[in-house]
Amino acid sequence: MKLRKSILLTLLAGVVVFTGTAATPAAVNSSADGPFGQPGAEVSFGQSSEERQANSGFGEDALVAGTEQGKADSWAGGFVRQFGADLLAGNDGSTLRLNLTLGYQYTDRFSAGIGVGYAFYNDPVDLVPVYLDLVYLLGHATTAAFLQLKSGYSRSVMRGNQNNNVGHRGGLFIQPGVGVRLSNTSIVAGFSFDHASWDQDQFFGRVVREKISFRRIQLGVGFHF
Repeated sequence: MKLRKSILLTLLAGVVVFTGTAATPAAVNSSADGPFGQPGAEVSFGQSSEERQANSGFGEDALVAGTEQGKADSWAGGFVRQFGADLLAGNDGSTLRLNLTLGYQYTDRFSAGIGVGYAFYNDPVDLVPVYLDLVYLLGHATTAAFLQLKSGYSRSVMRGNQNNNVGHRGGLFIQPGVGVRLSNTSIVAGFSFDHASWDQDQFFGRVVREKISFRRIQLGVGFHF
């Protein structure tokens, strides 16, 4: 009897041990293979937002680069329309010139257009320059410095004292400058060179041609629309 009881107790202990082992759940390994035999994603806890951005490839540098590229793309491929006013200051006085430019932004940095202006010299002529306007941006941001060159020909308009004046004409116009573009506004400084001449009737039918060059420091503002 004692032998039988010992055998029964031994069998019961083995069944209990086997049942407890089968009921224990397997540990989950976050790095185990996925459902298709691919390595599963490792889950990391306690990371900061900067570390998660760096691990995902979308950190602050990537966001800044994307923003700057978006600004660069916004400059390119559009028409340029600008109305502006220039103060022309020199030793012989100051005057105002109004101008209008129509052009095209060919790249994110370079634009070219055709412009026309009106300078109130009254000495004794006013000048109407028709010019090519070239602009090169030095940066991609909304606020960017630029180089500018205006070059063309000015037509003359007699508005001053016409006594003995029998003819008048304009001449070469050139204006290099540097400036800053602030969103839809530009501020520029440069040097303006205008040329003109007129003919005066002297005694005994003699005609004398007077030539003048307007060399002025230019300070201007332009509005893009």
